[in-house]
Formats: sequence, structure tokens, C-alpha cells
Amino acid sequence: MILFAGCGGGDNGGEESGTPESQADQVAAGQDVYAASCAQCHGENGEGGTGPTVIGGSKRIASYQDSKRLYDYVSSTMPFDDPGSLSPEQYWNVIAYLLDANELLPADEVLGPDTPPIELKRE
Repeated sequence: MILFAGCGGGDNGGEESGTPESQADQVAAGQDVYAASCAQCHGENGEGGTGPTVIGGSKRIASYQDSKRLYDYVSSTMPFDDPGSLSPEQYWNVIAYLLDANELLPADEVLGPDTPPIELKRE
């Protein structure tokens, strides 16, 4: 399933600053990346547009089954017009933002390459 098929463009979503210290910092950083690199296709609130819905939509994002699979897909295919152009930290941050917005991010979890995959469930 292609969830993030859309366009990116613009800048790279902000400065690369490493893994945030807290979940709140990561989600906020991810929201900034989303606004700069994702919203033009997926909508300001993830409601969809040129690209599909990524927030709400019966938690469609959960179809990726876990956070690692979601990261692998997003980091290799998005932004649509410049795949792989964000830093690994920016991809983790935007995934944290999307999981949080879809109520799929466990409390106090900061995502990164060493985080065990989080199972994504629709409820």
C-alpha cells in the first residue's frame, strides 16, 4: 500500500540537530518537518490532498504494522519529488509526529535507529 505518495519539495524541514531528548521535543520537531516537507501534499492537518490522508483515516498509517517498516518506506520514498533528502533524524521526528497524531506512539518513547520497532495497531 502506498500511504505517502505525494510530493515534498521545499526545504529539508529544518535543521538537523540529532535525536531529541524528549518525546515532546521529537514530536514538535517532527511537526516542523511535516509542515515544511509533507503538508503541501498530505494537507496541513494530515487530511490528504495530492497525497493520501496520514492523520486519522481509521489510522491507515497502522497498515505498515510497525515503526521500522514505516520508517523504511518513508525514508526511501518521501518526499515524493526528492526521496531520501531528509536526514535520518528528520525522518524519525516526522514519524514520531505522525504516530503521536494517530495515537499510536507509546508514552515517553523517543524514536531512533536503536528503538525496538513499535507495533502499530488500529483500534
